[in-house]
Amino acid sequence: HGFAQPGDIPTTFGPLILCIISTIHQKLKEKNIEMLHRPYSTIDQCSGIVQHWQTTNNSKLPQDISFGDQDITMLLPRQKDLWRRCSSVHRERTQIVFYVHIGWSLLEAAMRNLFVLANGCPNRQLTAEHDEFYTTFNEMLSFELNDGKPNKLIPILGDSCLQLFYDVLILPSGPRLRDRLSHGELDISSWIENTQDTAANSALRVTVFLLSCIHKKTKAFTEERNSPEDFVY
Repeated sequence: HGFAQPGDIPTTFGPLILCIISTIHQKLKEKNIEMLHRPYSTIDQCSGIVQHWQTTNNSKLPQDISFGDQDITMLLPRQKDLWRRCSSVHRERTQIVFYVHIGWSLLEAAMRNLFVLANGCPNRQLTAEHDEFYTTFNEMLSFELNDGKPNKLIPILGDSCLQLFYDVLILPSGPRLRDRLSHGELDISSWIENTQDTAANSALRVTVFLLSCIHKKTKAFTEERNSPEDFVY
């Protein structure tokens, strides 16, 4: 959900996860337990969503975005390093899986910061604790907050940006990109083998555009209020 920065998670965590997976596999094998695997989901709808959005808004999604480090106000300090890596990967059209995975985490973190600023609720910037309710896309894209008050982020996002978020994340018949990526429902091996994969590249363009959108709206919002110091990490 974009709470962690580089250095927050010990380097031993990755090998530990691989060890756990290998151990589970071995235990299942010893007990002769066969897993029934459901088919992978697809995000083929991403291509149609991009085309529909471009037609509806009479505009094209950008192929690339760039802005200086001093302007990345919507990310945590060490998350900027991740953004630089993502930008490099995107320009070279390699490691699409890396970009889309990390890009959506950064996007959620950036959008959460704007949500907190817009609604004046710094308590909603809490990290992901097991005993605390924390803010995710579902809450950020709701028209009302939990207390029934209107979500002030919605008018800031605007119709075109909001439409793309709903199409990609929320609609039951849509690709539900964030959910399926995070829950391992996509066969991302095809993205690794084929960097020209249409659906993967559409997902990449959507990620790029929404990060750009949140960046611009955050910058405009803080400049309008003349209070960039409102970001407290």
